Amino acid sequence: MVKWTLRFDDIIADALDAGPLRMEEYPLPETVISQLEATDTNGVPKEVVAELIRYYLANKPDDTDWVVMPVANFDAYYGNNNLSKKWLAKIPKLLIQRENRHGICRCKILL
Repeated sequence: MVKWTLRFDDIIADALDAGPLRMEEYPLPETVISQLEATDTNGVPKEVVAELIRYYLANKPDDTDWVVMPVANFDAYYGNNNLSKKWLAKIPKLLIQRENRHGICRCKILL
């Protein structure tokens, strides 16, 4: 049996490597806002889709179009599990392309 041990020193070292917490606002570009306004989100609140797009733009690496989506964190952010249980499956594939592999959800914004 393998035991995984979390050491306080390792956690502090990881936090120092990650750097300070980010609190920046990421405004959506006007083109994305106008496309989002004109798109039917299939009953998903537009502010939820806008928040996912903001997360995508803030965390997109330069070398790929895919971003890992922390679904459990978004559920916690909204204070319920509506994103994972209700909204995520309803978001039109014309807006967000999703892949689930090995328990990881990643997305690509198509706007």
